[in-house]
Amino acid sequence: MVQVIKDPIGTKGARLSTQISFAGRYLVYLPQESISAFRRKLSEEERELLRQKLHQLMPEGTTGGFIVRTHG
Repeated sequence: MVQVIKDPIGTKGARLSTQISFAGRYLVYLPQESISAFRRKLSEEERELLRQKLHQLMPEGTTGGFIVRTHG
């Protein structure tokens, strides 16, 4: 499975990536990664609360990481 990064132009083909990401308004889901990234301005308590909530949302036995967007 690949994701198109850049559309083809002229005789050049599309630029592809094997690092898949699903972007949403508040979250970016990275199924092949195990990171959870948050904005630096968030306090450690807010980060930990978000980590716990994300962990609860993931079905048991699945993997993946998230990037929490600024207004998430």
